[in-house]
Amino acid sequence: MDVELQARANLGGQRIDLDWSWRTSGQESTRFRLLRRERRYPASPNDGVCVLDMGVPVDTDPHRVPRTYQLDAGMAPGSSGILAEVEDPGSGDLAYSFSVADRGLAEEIYYYTLFVGEEPSVKPVARASATASGCYGLAEQLYRLLPGVHRAFDEPLPADREQGALRKFLAVFGAALDYLRSRAEGLRGLHDVLQTRADLLPHLAQWIGWDLDLTQDEIAQRMEILFAPELYRTVGTLPNIQALVNRVTGWDCRIKEFVHNVCLSNAPETIHLWDIWEVSRNSAGTAWLTPVRRTAAENYDGRPCCVRDAGSNTWLFWHSRRSGGRGIWCQSLDVPGAAPCRIELCAPDDAGSLLLNAGAPSVILAGKDLWLFCESGQAGKREVWCAANLSPGSLGKELSDKASTYPAQNLSLHPADDANPAAVTLGDQVWVFWQSNRRGPTDIWARVHKNGQWGPPKRITTAGFRHRVPAAVVDKNNTLWLFYCEDYHSEEGVSCRLRCRTFDGRAWTEKEDAGTNGPCDESPAAVVRGDSIWLFWHTRDAKGHWQIRSKTFNGTKWAKSVQVADHPAADKEPAALVDSNGRVRVFWRSQRRGYFRISGQAQGSGYPLQSCTVDTRNADMLEHVHLQKEAFKNRVHYTYDTRVHDAGRTGINNGAWCARDTVGVYLTPDILDAELIVQGQELVRGLIQRFLPLQTRILFVIEPPVVLEKVYTYDFPGDEPQAFIGEQYVDILERVEQYDGPGEDYVDTLPDWIWMCVWSESSREHRTVDFKVDPIITRYRTWQAGLKSGG
Repeated sequence: MDVELQARANLGGQRIDLDWSWRTSGQESTRFRLLRRERRYPASPNDGVCVLDMGVPVDTDPHRVPRTYQLDAGMAPGSSGILAEVEDPGSGDLAYSFSVADRGLAEEIYYYTLFVGEEPSVKPVARASATASGCYGLAEQLYRLLPGVHRAFDEPLPADREQGALRKFLAVFGAALDYLRSRAEGLRGLHDVLQTRADLLPHLAQWIGWDLDLTQDEIAQRMEILFAPELYRTVGTLPNIQALVNRVTGWDCRIKEFVHNVCLSNAPETIHLWDIWEVSRNSAGTAWLTPVRRTAAENYDGRPCCVRDAGSNTWLFWHSRRSGGRGIWCQSLDVPGAAPCRIELCAPDDAGSLLLNAGAPSVILAGKDLWLFCESGQAGKREVWCAANLSPGSLGKELSDKASTYPAQNLSLHPADDANPAAVTLGDQVWVFWQSNRRGPTDIWARVHKNGQWGPPKRITTAGFRHRVPAAVVDKNNTLWLFYCEDYHSEEGVSCRLRCRTFDGRAWTEKEDAGTNGPCDESPAAVVRGDSIWLFWHTRDAKGHWQIRSKTFNGTKWAKSVQVADHPAADKEPAALVDSNGRVRVFWRSQRRGYFRISGQAQGSGYPLQSCTVDTRNADMLEHVHLQKEAFKNRVHYTYDTRVHDAGRTGINNGAWCARDTVGVYLTPDILDAELIVQGQELVRGLIQRFLPLQTRILFVIEPPVVLEKVYTYDFPGDEPQAFIGEQYVDILERVEQYDGPGEDYVDTLPDWIWMCVWSESSREHRTVDFKVDPIITRYRTWQAGLKSGG
């Protein structure tokens, strides 16, 4: 169907006129639907605001006289239209001409799509866009500039208001001036990627050397242009390669640098193993039990936080790099066999873009739901976000390789660096603290959620140099305690100590005895147990080891600090809670799993197993030796793989994996077609080469495809063939007795039932199962007898 849709702004303002023609050519009645959207074209008949929805009947009477109709039904509020019939003198067919006026529009660009046909064969046939002009009242201003005597003669009586000849004359020029003013105001949006016309997006992309994917919708193209500078800035990094692969194929991928598998005798490369560990007090509350490991990652798990939900179940949250970039993970500690689940937060925009580099989580229980606070962004321009009303029942439902996504709200709203949020509930209020350098020095800021909305940001501390990493807790007297790190200059350089302030509902008070003296006291965490406040932090001892220490406040004074756990490996960033049994549980990140000690060695005489060079005394390391060199999880060190020479040329040896310039791309396709998989790999290779440093060499590993298999098609009514749940049954009657009939009549009543029928002429579908038909239908089966309609 050849339909040309034209859209143009009306000089009257706040209106767009649309026209198109349609020739019947012997066709039957056709349904037209015109939809409108902002920022992109409507993609389906339900995607946008319906401007026109009408069916056009085709009259094949050869003696029919063409007529003109006023369109009223099926129009958007305020819109109008005209349908004119015109006879083609050559073919004799009727041609329909549509004219639609879309009114009440703002001064923006609107995109229209015309759909033709009935479901399910409806299809888009034409698209158009136009910018509605605004009304600035310039005609009235021109009229006001006339001398008063002219206006008095033009409209001498009150009944002549708005009817003067001079006013009507100037209205023509005023409409044109309003139109010019609107076009001038729209010039500022030509370079705004989110507001500019869709046909200008390829030109904006060319300015930065980006090849735009024109197969995507307009909003996806806008997001792609906005994200392109981030890709250019991250050239040579692993997230850059992963983003490029996802852009071309949409497949999941993992990236590995094989430089860490090269054996260097004088400078071994290191991979730091940070896991989350836990220790708890004994039942008597007099000593700490043996620490246990809660997570195990190939590189980094850190910044743990813990919370109890409304059902007294303990949840552990942390940030990790196990999925490529830094992200937030969670795990229920009270559910046996619960696996870690990745959490992704999305911004409240049209595209629902995911937050990048999310970390430093802080979780509280507000009412029956969990509130998650975190930071997001690159260092120097981080932001604080909040995802409220997370249901504990929805967490952890996804598989470990699939993330749970939740909407989030930006709380910092400032171009400065805002990071390390810490939240706490105070009565019916939610307080969130974070560090920010919006004043220059880094201070502690806060916002309060009350009566369903967030208050403005307020500065809590005034730092001479830097205040950072806040922690908050509310004691039994409803007093809010705020702990934070204070960096200061000393003879040793920049040192750090803990400081504390309290809020009694009216004013903040400095608490000198609640802090520490440094010089390496960082990352406070506090919890209330009964009448006491427990304060935890990490510090560096005289031997250079990082350890967790704590001290308690009994309501009168603070006790001396004590060491929580003794180990030569680094222990940092504690978090604490009191579980349903009243036990204090402490979580922190540690390098203990990567710390190897030979059997029989004294405490502290081992060495950190951050290098992966094989030591035959280390049984854990020997488990990895049998792995192939290209295996993603293989951390063993090998001798350097070199390239080979072939016929005088330097060719790439695809078996040469362990080299400083080798990067492995592990692709997980979502298709089974080998030809399409190879085609996708070549597309990725062609795009990645443009963004790689010259010395980098890419090797692809195709992992087993992950294909969505639809067992049943209840949620996919458009699929063919349809698959439903069938029933199989076997009845074995060992003894059959036959009776002449029931000896009594009875009537049963089913509470809360509206109708319950046995077979009758009015309900013929209700019957016993008919085993002679195929397929056997058991939907309406019933075995009850003696029931009457009603209930």
